[in-house]
Amino acid sequence: THVTAVRGSDIIVYAAGRTIKPGESRESLLVENGLIAKSISDELILNGTETFITISNPVDVLNTFFSRKLGLPNSRVIGFGGMLDAARFRCLISRYVKSEFGLAISEIEIKKAHVLGQHGQFMTPLFDHIELPVDVPKLSDTDLNAIRKALDAIVPRLIRIRGCADFAPSAHISRLIESLL
Repeated sequence: THVTAVRGSDIIVYAAGRTIKPGESRESLLVENGLIAKSISDELILNGTETFITISNPVDVLNTFFSRKLGLPNSRVIGFGGMLDAARFRCLISRYVKSEFGLAISEIEIKKAHVLGQHGQFMTPLFDHIELPVDVPKLSDTDLNAIRKALDAIVPRLIRIRGCADFAPSAHISRLIESLL
């Protein structure tokens, strides 16, 4: 698809570039994916009302680049990583609560499980804000450390097993777009 195909779009999802390989960091993709981003952004003509969603890595660096290069305000350039990291965080907490307290997944609603910071290895899960089901006691430091370690290991494990992480991102991108429309 040529970049002119996005003219007049309300939402643009940027997914160009190479995916991460086993043992690689997201940041190692900067040069290669940055050159692709520059090439595409040189041809994009936007009117400034679009919402631009970046899903290529390194997400946060590319977001900053696109915001500056395309002249879009930061509020219109969305990095996809944090939403996905938070969903993975909630999933891990739910699995832990299920295994430790015998609750069915349908009985577990984890609220306010947020992740801040750069997508990936530099993310910071906000354990102090988590709202657990009423009958679940507060998680111990040992529990929190185990959940953090599992969160850090999710993507490297997916990449090692499948070569990429694509199903969860696809589902969440769809939800993100629906929420914006």
